[in-house]
Amino acid sequence: MLIMKKILSVVGIIGGTIFLLVAAICVEEWFSNPAYAADMEISGLIMCIVLGIFGVILIVLGIQTLRLQKLYREYKEIAETSNDGFIPDMAAILNQPEDKVRRNLEKLCKKKYFNDAYVDNKAKLFVRKDQMSQKIGNPSFTKTVKQTDAELVTVKCKGCGGINKIQRGAVGECEYCGSPISGE
Repeated sequence: MLIMKKILSVVGIIGGTIFLLVAAICVEEWFSNPAYAADMEISGLIMCIVLGIFGVILIVLGIQTLRLQKLYREYKEIAETSNDGFIPDMAAILNQPEDKVRRNLEKLCKKKYFNDAYVDNKAKLFVRKDQMSQKIGNPSFTKTVKQTDAELVTVKCKGCGGINKIQRGAVGECEYCGSPISGE
């Protein structure tokens, strides 16, 4: 997928540059050569300008895609080595503000660079569904749950009455008061 996107980005940048150059030559010729302008008329000038705008759009989209790919490679490595996906820890590793890391992760998820992943803003977690984990009792112990087992249920905490989402069959802690909850 990344190779195809990279190829399309480069083709877009090259194609956009060609369109922009042709449009620039056409517009320059239209203004400097009255005979050319008379043959081409105003519709030809408009077509050259549209071609130039299309070229600029292709260049911008190509550059944006290349930047996203670079960002993905950087974040993929951090996400794979992160045991819990805690965004403040990822921000510290990247030496970037937490909010910027969160926004970048959301953008990469939205653009489908990270398939089946999302950012949990409340818990400050980057969650990849293929490696979902749920804390059980001791926070240092983590049980990995496969995607097929990851059905979430809503439970009410007996300690504070807070509403929590937890995987069916899992045991964890209330995100509001820390009391034990169960996804049964």
